[in-house]
Amino acid sequence: MQPSSSIAADNTLLPLEKAVIVSLEQFGAVIAEAAAEHDPSKLAIYIFNVAKTFNSFYTEFSIANAESQKKQQLRLQLSQLTAATIKNAMHLLGIHVPERM
Repeated sequence: MQPSSSIAADNTLLPLEKAVIVSLEQFGAVIAEAAAEHDPSKLAIYIFNVAKTFNSFYTEFSIANAESQKKQQLRLQLSQLTAATIKNAMHLLGIHVPERM
């Protein structure tokens, strides 16, 4: 029995959703590389790229009006993880990040 297309759509990550996840997953490796090479610019470039990737995602897809509850939860989690990652990375660089803009 084949799942309905709406159920299958909930289980499939869209390319920009996947891109955000992949960029967030690289955080630990970027920290290790920046520390090993004594090069904080690697972390700054990473933050910029994460923000750029998330901005593309946020521009393209609605979070509040997602096609399903599962997608809405996924996108909300991606938003929260992105914010936390940027905040943590900026903290490592000694930069204070405001809670809201």
